[in-house]
Parts: sequence; C-alpha cells; structure tokens
Amino acid sequence: MDYLLDEPLEKKNIRYAGLGIRIGAAIIDWIILVIFNKLIRLFITDTTFILLPISFLANILYFIFLESSEKQGTLGKMMLNIKVVNDEIERISIGTAILRFIIKKSPKLIFVAGILISGMETVLDLMSTNNFSELYNLLGSMLIMVLVWVVASLVLILSIAFDAKKQGIHDRIAKTYVIEG
Repeated sequence: MDYLLDEPLEKKNIRYAGLGIRIGAAIIDWIILVIFNKLIRLFITDTTFILLPISFLANILYFIFLESSEKQGTLGKMMLNIKVVNDEIERISIGTAILRFIIKKSPKLIFVAGILISGMETVLDLMSTNNFSELYNLLGSMLIMVLVWVVASLVLILSIAFDAKKQGIHDRIAKTYVIEG
C-alpha cells in the first residue's frame, strides 16, 4: 500500500508541525491539566492517595480521547491548529492513541515507577532516624532515575527536531504524524 505521506508534500499541501509549535501545544496542555488538578484539590483534601490516581487517569483520558476524537488533538493542539493523523491523513484510532501515549509518556512512567519502588516513605523514615548514609545512597539512586528520565525525554523531544517529517519516536512507532491545519 502506498501511503499518502510518502508522496512529495507539495502535491498534498501538507505541513508537518515542527518542534516549536508542538512544545507550545504541550505547554498549553500542561497548564490545562494543572488547572484541573487545582480544581480537584478544592474538593479533595487527601491529596496523596486520591489525587494522584485521579490526576493520572485524567492525563491518560485527556490525551487518548482527544487525540483520537474528531478534533484529532488536545486542547493545546486545537488552539495552535495542529492535529494528529495516521499515514493516510485520517483520524487515529483509540488503540493508536494509547500506543502513542504510552511511548510518549514512557520516560515519565518509568520515573514515577522508580520513585514508587524506591519509596518516598523510605526517604522520610531515613530522615526521621537520622540514617543519613542510607539516605544519601537512596537519593543518589533517585538522582540517577531523574537523569535517565531527562535524557529519555530529551531523546523523544529532539527526535522531532531532526526528522524530515517531524515525527518523534512515539510518532514513528505508532505511525502517526502531527500536521498543521
């Protein structure tokens, strides 16, 4: 099957969304999700065990359902007039949106899992017992996780800047494109 996006762009008048506009959309989405979390905190006082799952679920649903919707993008993408499409320039399926989300968020998911495994509770316990030797070892491990997260995130972001079709790794694996219009 010949894919539409393998043809020269001039024939289809398609413009791939570059790194700058995609970062702009991501910032808008981040602001929207922060506002959502602040509103939830008005109603929920136990911010640890209830807010985290609600926030995580909202994040998942926000990206997956909006990017696979008729609008083909999150509110940030809609505001900046960009959308997510498949290789036939059509709306992506929910399955594709899920795959794209998991790959795009994988550095963050690995980081959060690492923090949960190493346990913030352990950090607090070590601080309360003045066991600073163990605390420094644990914090060193957490710092390594932060560095891995940052490097992995940079690879995902910079892959957009250096690709002819402005695809991030998550786009290439999910066979999606972010285009203007």
